[in-house]
Amino acid sequence: IGSILGDETNNDRMKLRDIGIQNAFERFGLSYEVEDHVQLNISIENGHIGFRNLLHKRPDLTAVICGTEPLAVGALLEATQMGISVPTDMSITGFGDTWIAIGIEPTLTTVVTPREAIGAHIGKYLVAKLAGERQAIPPTLPHYLAIRGSTAPPQET
Repeated sequence: IGSILGDETNNDRMKLRDIGIQNAFERFGLSYEVEDHVQLNISIENGHIGFRNLLHKRPDLTAVICGTEPLAVGALLEATQMGISVPTDMSITGFGDTWIAIGIEPTLTTVVTPREAIGAHIGKYLVAKLAGERQAIPPTLPHYLAIRGSTAPPQET
């Protein structure tokens, strides 16, 4: 399993997603090898590049976790161009559940976050801070994995 994440420099969300991936690897007894994980600026083109780079280093990968949907879409398109069947030969996941997750084929397995609730909490937080009120950091909100057409169990070898 590899990952393509946005550059963590000045992006705490990408850093937290990377930490989450590392924790999940540890929880399931998987080895987290730095060379199996790439960080690039977020774009569809960099999803292409990241996927190609990962497979150049690790042609045996069967899954790629992407930190954003543009990266996941680029990875999915690159897999198709390389003749790799998604999800038969490779599973690809995204994060965010934007419109493109169900607008691409196969549909993208992705982490769904409550965007409206996040915006409401942050708005309240900022208004209170600007008013000089002491404000607790907004809570972590519920999220879930929407399993769609871009993932499947790895093939038996």
